[in-house]
Amino acid sequence: MVGSSLGFALAAYVMGRMLENKEQPTRKDFIAANLVGLVCIYGVAIPDLYYALNFWLDMEKSFSSILAIVFSGGAVVDIGLAIITGFFAMRLYQAFKAAGVLPTIADKRLA
Repeated sequence: MVGSSLGFALAAYVMGRMLENKEQPTRKDFIAANLVGLVCIYGVAIPDLYYALNFWLDMEKSFSSILAIVFSGGAVVDIGLAIITGFFAMRLYQAFKAAGVLPTIADKRLA
């Protein structure tokens, strides 16, 4: 569905904006960015799913039943994965910074 793609694009933008101005992001910053990204994805995808089921497929579903479908399936797992990947993101950030791959804030301001 289109909503998921738009949600992923929005989440990538918001998460990037959250982290790009941090001098030294922490695990909490990465986890918070992941969770905010999930809110963006679900915030766009849930209304899209409602629209698709009710208007494209002519399946009469209430918004509360759509929420039940979404949160009984993968939302709890997604929240757990967002927290776990926040820890991995911190490790990757440290490795990339040590390798000199990541530009610093000062480098960005000079460009």
